[in-house]
Parts: sequence; structure tokens; C-alpha cells
Amino acid sequence: MSSFHQLKQGLASLGFDLSTCDINTEENSRISLHFDVNSPVELKSPINYLILQESEVINPFGWSRDLHRKFDRVFTWNDELVDNVLYFKLNFSHKFPDKEKWERNIVSWEEKKLCTLISGNKMVKHKYELYSERVKAINWFQANTKICEFDFYGMGWDLPSFNNRYINHIIKRIPFYKVFVSKHERYRGSVENKNSVLRKYKFAICFENAKEIPGYITEKIFDCFFAGCVPIYYGAPNISSHIPKSCYVDFRDFSGYEELYQFIVNMPKETYLSYITSIEEYIYSARSLPFNSECFRDTIVGHIQSDFE
Repeated sequence: MSSFHQLKQGLASLGFDLSTCDINTEENSRISLHFDVNSPVELKSPINYLILQESEVINPFGWSRDLHRKFDRVFTWNDELVDNVLYFKLNFSHKFPDKEKWERNIVSWEEKKLCTLISGNKMVKHKYELYSERVKAINWFQANTKICEFDFYGMGWDLPSFNNRYINHIIKRIPFYKVFVSKHERYRGSVENKNSVLRKYKFAICFENAKEIPGYITEKIFDCFFAGCVPIYYGAPNISSHIPKSCYVDFRDFSGYEELYQFIVNMPKETYLSYITSIEEYIYSARSLPFNSECFRDTIVGHIQSDFE
């Protein structure tokens, strides 16, 4: 919520009160911000912005070009759409930790376990989805690594997952269903705080919900960075255009999970620590600023200011 808190403060400096539509109705607002529209919308304010965060894999309706043309500006992380006419660049944004606090939070190489994965158990039908690849990763690591080398966490892994969200909703409401579901032996339950878990591992399998979508870089890789954990990344094809390759292990560089496993399990301490150093240098450099919550605020506030000049 840091990004939206910052945005509210930034707009207040221009004399705008940012609130939800139950407080500030669209009809009585000079400008409306719409997030991830998933159904037909009637625009009622003089100026309307659309902010796209969910990918087309999760919210296909929101990626209709006809829908986009109804808005005055569309803010998106999608590098292929950005033209600075209708579409403007806006990344997923994050509150970056204080550097001294980040350094104190780092667990030593000797104390860390090898690898983890944190994700909910979900499925979706789409050619770019990576939910099924996470399942492949879990199954491979469970079958081929020592019990001390891999754990995974997240909601719903003690239940089956279907492509139909209505079936999933029904299944989750049947309390006795878990009795009939075989549990994953490396499943450690859900987590209250990702950082407190990730910091205990050298590597984390960090797959986006979708692949092959330029600029689709979510909180997942930054969760790893902020915990001092090296991500094994798969998702945006142009990730290295935004984040130095020295900060993560690129899943695409390997022929399969066996080769990946051999790479991480045999990595020398010095090589591993070079990744951690690169992560620290990146997150506290100017190159990371486009993913900072202040950039989120300044981008939107700047466009609103120019529209009202």
C-alpha cells in the first residue's frame, strides 16, 4: 500500500483528495483512476486514467485496445505498448528497505538452506501461463533433492487446483476435502511474512505468473532482493534490460532442472556472495528507481499536473 499512500500525499499537494469511489463519486470528481478494469465501464469524470497491473493471463478483458481508447491515459509496465501518447510506462512499485536494515537482515551463507518457492496453488489456461511450470519445479525438487535442500510454501497446496475458479472456490469451502488429498512432503504451509522465510534460503524459484510479456516484472523478484535471497527468475523476456543479470539466476540458461540444480548446489561461496553484492548495488542505485514507490507517485502526479495546467 506504500505506493498508493505516496500517491495520495502527492495528489494532496496539488489540491486533490484521492479516495475510493464510495467516498469520492466519479460524477463529482475531476479525474478518476481505474485499476485493472475487468468488465464494461462507463466513464463519468472529465478525465480518466487506466492503470494496468494484472497481465492478460489473469485479466484478459483489461487488455482490450478498444477499452484503452476510452481513457485519456493508460499506465502500464508493458514495454511493447508504451508510446508516450496513450500508453505511459509505470512499473510495479515497491517500498525499498533502508540500507542498514537490509544489511542487518542478511543471513550468512553457512546458515541458509539451499532453495525454496513461495506461491499459491493456482491454475489458469493460457499459452503464456507459468503456474504449471511452478508445479513442475516443485515435483522435480521433491523427487530429486535431499530433504534438507528444498521447501515450499503458499496457500492451497493441501488442496487440488482446477482451471475453473468457481470449482476452486467450492472445493475450498469443503472442510473435510483435505483428508482425501495427498500432501506434498516438502510443503511447509502458508507464510505470514515472505521476507522472514526467503532470508533463510540461498535461492528462491521466482517464476512470474506469465512469460514472454516484455516488462512484466512483479513484486516476486523484489521480494527476493529485499530478503537477500538470489532469485531463479523466469518471466519477462527482457528482464536484463531492467535488472542486471548479475542479480539473478536466469532459468532460461539451463536445459532443465537437473542442470539448474547442479549449478546452484555446486556454486562456490564466493560466487554466491557476488550475487548478493550485485543485488545490494542494484537496489540502492539509480537503476532501480523506476520500481520505487516514489516513481509510481511522481509519474502519475506529473501527468495529472500537466493535464490541469
